[in-house]
Amino acid sequence: MYNKLKDYIKGTRVELKNVNWPSQKQIINFTLLVIGISIAVALFLSFFDMIFSYLLKTFVQNKKKKLEETGTLFTPIRDMRTPLCVI
Repeated sequence: MYNKLKDYIKGTRVELKNVNWPSQKQIINFTLLVIGISIAVALFLSFFDMIFSYLLKTFVQNKKKKLEETGTLFTPIRDMRTPLCVI
């Protein structure tokens, strides 16, 4: 078991020497790109969050106003005592 672990670590070292590591300039550029995209997505989602919050607030206020005026939130479609059709 010890030999397998030793071989694994040796193989890992050999593979890591063959890795093409990015330069410091590439790392900085990719980091700035990720930060920029993250900010753009945050602004995009915030915009839609504000719109949906406004719409929901307006809807709730209208329902509250209707409740205060009529005493009910729902408008009856028809008088339930009147039949739909007469045979």
